[in-house]
Parts: sequence; C-alpha cells; structure tokens
Amino acid sequence: MKKNYIFLALIVVVIAFGVMYLFHKKSEPLGDSLQPVRVGYVGHSLNYSPAMVAEEAGYFKEQNIALTPFKSSSETRLALATGKIDVAFLSFADTVVAISSGAPFVFVAPVTRASTVVFVRPGSFTTIQDLTGKKILGANGTSRFEFLHGAAEEGLKEGDFDFLDIDSDYAEIALLQKKTVDAVPTSRYKDASFIKAGAIPLPQWDEKYGKTFNPHTYLVANTAYLASHPQGVESVLHALIAADQMIQSKPQDAAELVQRHIALITGDATYTSDDVLRGWRESIQPVLWSDPGELAAIVDFLYETKQIKNKLSLDTVFDLRFQDTLQEAQAKVYARTR
Repeated sequence: MKKNYIFLALIVVVIAFGVMYLFHKKSEPLGDSLQPVRVGYVGHSLNYSPAMVAEEAGYFKEQNIALTPFKSSSETRLALATGKIDVAFLSFADTVVAISSGAPFVFVAPVTRASTVVFVRPGSFTTIQDLTGKKILGANGTSRFEFLHGAAEEGLKEGDFDFLDIDSDYAEIALLQKKTVDAVPTSRYKDASFIKAGAIPLPQWDEKYGKTFNPHTYLVANTAYLASHPQGVESVLHALIAADQMIQSKPQDAAELVQRHIALITGDATYTSDDVLRGWRESIQPVLWSDPGELAAIVDFLYETKQIKNKLSLDTVFDLRFQDTLQEAQAKVYARTR
C-alpha cells in the first residue's frame, strides 16, 4: 500500500511539472533551434521600424531570428533571391517588379503604411501638371510609384516625366544645390531634412495626396524557404506582433529602441526618439494586416502602366496562409486606434 502511495505521489509530481511547463511554454512557434531564420532589412529607414523594435527588444532573439542590415533594398532583394537570407522587409513596388521578372519571392504580411511627399524648390512649381517634362528623382521605388499613381489621377503618365536614377542619399543636393532634378518624391518622415535644407512640398500634391497612408513595406519570403520552413516565417510574424504591441502600448520606449538602433547601424545619433514618434504620428503607420485587395490593385496598376510586363494574380504575389493570425493580431493591437 505504501508503495502505491509513493507511486501515485510521483505521478502527481510529474503531472504538476508538465502542467507548469505547458503553462509557461511560449505558444508562438520558434525558428529551427539549430538554424536561425535569416532576415534582411534596410537598417536606416523608419519604414522598417517594427523590425528594429523586434530586434532591440529581444523578440527576434526569443524566436531564434538573425537580423542582417543592408544598405539598400536592391541589396536585400539580391540576398533573398540567392538564398543568403530567408525572409526580408521590402517595399512593395520594386518587389512586385522583381516577382514579375521571375524572382522567387512572395508577400506574407504588410508591415508599414506610409505617406509620400513631393519636394520642389521654392517658387518653382505648384501642381503636378507643372512638372510635365521635368526631371524627377527616382528611376524605381515605392515613392516613384506613388508619384505616378497621383499623376495618373491628374491625367498624366510615366512618359510625361523624365525620371533620373540618382542615389537618394544625394537628393537634397541634387534638388537644391546642383538643380539636376526638379522634384523629389520621398517618404514624408524625411521631410524635416528637406525643409531644413530649403525645399518645400509641392502644394497641390500636399493638399490632395500627401496625407494619405498607402501600403509601403511588406514581409517577403523566399518561396522555397516558405515551402520548407513555414514555421520559421511564422516565428518572424509573432516577433512582429510583439513589436507592434510595444509600439502601440509603450510608444516612447519603442521610439527609444528605434533611435538607438538607427544610431548603432548608421553611426548617426542626430535622429532622436522624438523624430521617431513624430514619424509614427505623421508619416509611418505600423500595421499587421490590411486588405489584400490593395496589393491586387497596385499590381494591376503596375501592369496597366507597363511597369511590369506580366499580369499577376493576387495568389501569385501574396501567400495568405497567415491571414487569420494577422487579422486577429491587427484587431487586438489596433482596435481602438484605427
């Protein structure tokens, strides 16, 4: 009888520890314990701020995710295409163009929405029509797409402008000093540096299109990696959900993490946490889900304006397997604010 009691007591202890383990065990999937999920991004852009929060707050580390900064989106896409990274944060326009050209990419989640501003020299231009035949900075990119989308609303097309491929790091010099371009479409969060340098927003654009938040950055997976490691991609999403929750509930703390991260990657400590907070209020909206129809409309516009040669269906560019998880997270994190 005594042995029976001892045996039962041992069973109770084992069950108790099992319950405690299940209770404390993270419900979110982890990346492969031996091989981290390799994620790429551009390390200096506020459009990727949720990734910066996830890195600095330790959410990526918890999920065994290795974050690698790149100097440009083109470098990031190349690394994703060649399998040097598994997942990447990328702006939508050039990524759709890459997919139409055969790149092994697929969108899995929206990350940020952004507003675009068009800068010109003071006293130069007032309307989009005034820029007909003028030199516009941006041979590619999401800001160029947004400019063309607004121009189309005014009855203008790509051929009505002369787009120049100039490094955006020299945009202010090209516009104001060298005057090699007449206008610069760019993300609104960069407006402080342009205004300080003496540029002004194009009045008509600012009034009609400049305050609208449109899709910008997405989480994009290498298709082969997603097929073989869906849990790895899901682990990135769960880290992003935690990051967005922090941005929403503790914005000051999150902004300080972003400021610290940008300073670490770029060596530039002049970008403050107040700049980050202003960016989130006025120009960048972190999101976890948005209507896939928006991306479908973007793809159609790119095709209709001959920016891509092949007509792509939504299921070709967007894998919707995580839709339920992301919709639920979007409702939970942002229900009271959007």
